[in-house]
Amino acid sequence: MLINPESISAIITAFVNLFNPVRIIKGIHRRATAWFDSTRRKLDRKLDLLQVRFSIRHISGKKRIKYQKDELVVVCLVRDGSCYIESFVKHYSLMGVKHIVLLDNRSVDDTVSLARKYQNVTVLRTPVPIANKQYREIYLKHYLARRFCKNRWCLCVDIDEFFDYPFSNIINLGEFIRYLNRHSYTAVVTQMLDMFSHLPVNKLKEGFSPDGYRFYDVSNVVKEDYFASRFGDGSEKKNILSNSHVKFHTHGIRHSIFGSINYLTKHQLFLAKRVRISHPHWVVNATCADISAVLLHYKFVGDFVQTARKYIQERYAVPAEYLAIVAECDKNPNLCMKLETSKQLESVDDLIEAGFVVVSEQYSKWAQTFQPARGRTADSFSLVATKNL
Repeated sequence: MLINPESISAIITAFVNLFNPVRIIKGIHRRATAWFDSTRRKLDRKLDLLQVRFSIRHISGKKRIKYQKDELVVVCLVRDGSCYIESFVKHYSLMGVKHIVLLDNRSVDDTVSLARKYQNVTVLRTPVPIANKQYREIYLKHYLARRFCKNRWCLCVDIDEFFDYPFSNIINLGEFIRYLNRHSYTAVVTQMLDMFSHLPVNKLKEGFSPDGYRFYDVSNVVKEDYFASRFGDGSEKKNILSNSHVKFHTHGIRHSIFGSINYLTKHQLFLAKRVRISHPHWVVNATCADISAVLLHYKFVGDFVQTARKYIQERYAVPAEYLAIVAECDKNPNLCMKLETSKQLESVDDLIEAGFVVVSEQYSKWAQTFQPARGRTADSFSLVATKNL
């Protein structure tokens, strides 16, 4: 059998190319460079977070908090939140949380001086900026949860977020936590609901009172499958969802008014044990409860347009959203966020009926066994802070 010389030549060429020393060396160099770059970035981040950790200073309040498995501690990373402090503390104190921890990040207003007046509030401070460095924000929230809530329930919220849960008019916080423990849940999906005033933007008063922002609008909320979230890191696939009716929410009133696309689904209530914060909106390794809760979001209060301008100048958070807010309000100074589809929030039942908050049949039947909680009847209760606050 004769061997084609061209075939022999092709085999030799392929062999030489396969074991070409120059190509092998270049490949090794390329992989080594990528490894060193990756290692250097990881080391730089760890050193940076070490700096963040040692920058935290205790200002006032308890340094350690002991509490039971059916109790709850609120932790909050805050900057220039003085107008919210009083309502924030009163809301969570009336709800029955064990303690509140505020970590101030470079506030230039009266946030710290106001917060330190409360006995049930611990105040910490860090001067390290978190603008455009989301991993710092995640680390600080993880630090708060690990330090103050280890193996216990933690509610990690922003200063403008007021948490509430289904049937809280008849179920106190302790019973609610015991329900979660009884069914081995380790997190609750919390849907963010933007609250706003019936007044035009240029008529909003300085300061903040929940009574002035009683309207909401869910007509433009887009609901997607929970496991189709857009965070892009696969975090959602590491969680267990106990109720398929709990969805991933986007858009909402901000899209209707400003055209921005916002993720409204968060996981701010979780058991600080195996659960880990992976994103400001997300946790991993969680067994999510068969209900969802609500975060009343008071972002559009007072001179929020000026706040947006400041964030744009500092290149903080999501500049595109703030650019849209400023552009729309400059174009229309008499802008009013209240639309024909907007409603006034009276109770959690409104949100359940609207499908924004979800409850399972199991949870509903359990809730029926309770009598109205002392001082909070079904008729008088409102998710929005009342005059008693």
